[in-house]
Amino acid sequence: VVQDDDLLHNLDLTKILKLNKEHNSSVIVTHRMKSEEIAKRFGVVTINTKNIAIKLQEKPNLEEINTNNGAALANGGTYILTKKEIENIRTYQKETIGNKNIPLDKTGEWFSWIIEKKGKILTHEHPKEYWWDVGKKEELNMAREFYQKL
Repeated sequence: VVQDDDLLHNLDLTKILKLNKEHNSSVIVTHRMKSEEIAKRFGVVTINTKNIAIKLQEKPNLEEINTNNGAALANGGTYILTKKEIENIRTYQKETIGNKNIPLDKTGEWFSWIIEKKGKILTHEHPKEYWWDVGKKEELNMAREFYQKL
């Protein structure tokens, strides 16, 4: 799954699929960014030493972000999902919003629910310089510049 406003260059899909198959786990692609940038626009993924997501917060306050030298991992909007997690979407919907007709487009909240239920989600860090949130005009222009130089 790639969210429609994300553009990635040179993402090694075979590596991500290998993680998915070897560990029977969903995988989130992350990007290391300055905490200030993340707090304004993205979800923050906290991982353990084995690159397993242990927490995901949607657009947290800056003071809630655990940083590594001022940077943290942003949810990059690109995922490989297990069949089990896809099948759990309806369970998530029933447990969190009931029968209300509310869109299920907040993936960070869904991943948080999976983590709370002891589901395993691995992460794969992809360099920020090869990822753009093209829903923002300035990032779309940066991506255009990048590709014009290739």
